[in-house]
Amino acid sequence: MATIINVTATIENLNMTGTIDGTSETFSSATAGAIPFDNIGLYQLINQMISDLSSIKATIKTNERNLIKDLAIEPDDDSTVTLTNSIGAATHESSISDHKSRNRLVDGTLKPAIFENTASFRYSEDGLFTLLASLSYEIMKLKNSHDGANNGASAGNAGLVAIPISTATV
Repeated sequence: MATIINVTATIENLNMTGTIDGTSETFSSATAGAIPFDNIGLYQLINQMISDLSSIKATIKTNERNLIKDLAIEPDDDSTVTLTNSIGAATHESSISDHKSRNRLVDGTLKPAIFENTASFRYSEDGLFTLLASLSYEIMKLKNSHDGANNGASAGNAGLVAIPISTATV
């Protein structure tokens, strides 16, 4: 059983529609700055996450097409590719050695960026994979009532322990 006030408050909380401020500096100091707990609904938060991930995916797809263009104009015998159509070399990559050399990636060499916030925050594929894998793992923990640890973190239920994003500057 639950109290009437908690049932009605839960329904109201699910449907609140405040302002999520993911474009200013408010998010850098605390979650409450970008995602105010007193006026953001859970559905709104989920929809924002879906929208953000869709936008990131679209950006990555565009950058993939530009990498393909860059690769197409290079001679077959060259060991490097000039990144003229794409956003350039990555400034951030995974800090997990197995991820740094996923598939045929060569750790310790320059990698192309597939996502850019600014010129000083350009993520390689392995860096973005590690970041999103860490977040996805937390969702898996939530859905499966699991309290495991991710990338060297301490064990704990989803949302109760720090998420080690595990990217590093190149």
